[in-house]
Amino acid sequence: MKTNQLLFFTSLVLVMLCLSCDKNKEDSELIIYNEDVTGCWEFTLSPGELYFDTAIVKGHSSCDFEYYASVNDQVYLYQNKQGALIGYSGPFRLSGFVNGKNIILDVYDHPNGNYIAGRPVDEMFKYSKMELSLDDFGLMSGTGTYYANEGYPDIVKNTYIVSARKLNALKDGFVSGPDFKNIMEVGNWEDDICKVIFSIGSWVLSTLTDGVIRTMSSDCWLHKDGGGYYAFGHEGPGSLFPVLTQSVYYPLEWSACGVRKYGFTISLEGESISYEVLKNSIINSPPVKDLFSKLGFSGIPELEAALDDFHNEFGGFGISVFYDTHTHNLGLYVNHTKGSNEAAKNSNLVQGMKAAFDKLSGTVYVFAGSSIHDEWHLRRSDFVVCNTPILIGYVLGTHKVNYN
Repeated sequence: MKTNQLLFFTSLVLVMLCLSCDKNKEDSELIIYNEDVTGCWEFTLSPGELYFDTAIVKGHSSCDFEYYASVNDQVYLYQNKQGALIGYSGPFRLSGFVNGKNIILDVYDHPNGNYIAGRPVDEMFKYSKMELSLDDFGLMSGTGTYYANEGYPDIVKNTYIVSARKLNALKDGFVSGPDFKNIMEVGNWEDDICKVIFSIGSWVLSTLTDGVIRTMSSDCWLHKDGGGYYAFGHEGPGSLFPVLTQSVYYPLEWSACGVRKYGFTISLEGESISYEVLKNSIINSPPVKDLFSKLGFSGIPELEAALDDFHNEFGGFGISVFYDTHTHNLGLYVNHTKGSNEAAKNSNLVQGMKAAFDKLSGTVYVFAGSSIHDEWHLRRSDFVVCNTPILIGYVLGTHKVNYN
């Protein structure tokens, strides 16, 4: 009888242990189960810890500007059965993994140079990292940090807060096979940037050109440079037309809506046209009505004399403007091949232009030299919601000018 009781209790203990093991196994599976996050998401990036550059640029430091959330409703994520993630948002590529309700996502950005749609992620560089978690309602939240960036060393001092919600599923179930490996940017996000220059009607060059836009390149192509993109070329005059051509620099970074300092170099390149051809196009066949008055002169003889004096003293030249759509200030850049930079800034030609442009914008800042470095505070985000581009105009000149 005792033997039977012992066998009964032993069996009961073994059954309980087995049930316990199954329960633990079940719990373990729940812990490692990967939620399917494939779909189109809306990501909200809010400012976290912020680094404020105290340098004063054109009367402002970065702490003078407001910082607020950026809402991006075009973040596309694709997941396979093992929990690996890839995705994209505009020009940015995403890569990471899901582990239960925990999600790690790296943000990749393009290198400097011409933009290539569908560039392999291994040819891009890690820009930011997001550590997120899913709640019981399928909403993501977490924080973002930045990797070291040679072009913007202080970026590692910033963080941001992430909240996200799925807008719709891209397809049922997990993504696998070639669909997972070959996902690339879709849509025409670059068209949004290309349209920017045509969507801003009241700026200085529109007044100068009677509203006619002559882009530096014949069509829109994007060139990545630092924390943004040039559209319509980054060399003036660019087109066959030597006067009043235009482009745009569009700041675009994975970030909440905030301002940071951007540096630009405006450099004189080789000759584009002879001085005689330039003067003929301005004096005898001006491209717009009353060009002389729009450049700050009372008549054609006064403009012609100012041009002759300037070319005789300072040689080949190229004169450009940058218009900041954020502060509405304007930079007047006078690149020249010889002579004093200070004398070039104070010449009749340049001072006439400064007076004319001063009526059309905020403060006008004048710089001169063969190569000029200048800085602006620009607002940028990861989506086209608050970004404030620099509008670039090649006013006139004999030489090409490179914008970098």
